[in-house]
Amino acid sequence: MVLEPTGRQTRTDSLGGFRFVGVDAGEYLVRVRRVGFEARVMKVVAIADREVSVNVAMVSSAQAIATMTIAGKRVDYPVRLTDAYTRMRRSTGYFVTRAN
Repeated sequence: MVLEPTGRQTRTDSLGGFRFVGVDAGEYLVRVRRVGFEARVMKVVAIADREVSVNVAMVSSAQAIATMTIAGKRVDYPVRLTDAYTRMRRSTGYFVTRAN
């Protein structure tokens, strides 16, 4: 959440609630955004010494993300373990480790 024009920011709690403390009376915009949802902007009028409640209904929205490249390194097993790892990949036989 961003409170404009102050630029103050906050996050929601585990129940989705949020609060800005010590806000002067006046008109503000509350900007709400969350990945996977459309951004929302609401006009709020703060009144001196009063708590103002705002209900925000978020609408889900598909969002494009930047292209990613995932790279990995091939693991070469020692020759004496090659057969065991091959059987493990095929789910045939048993492979005993220290954890067993």
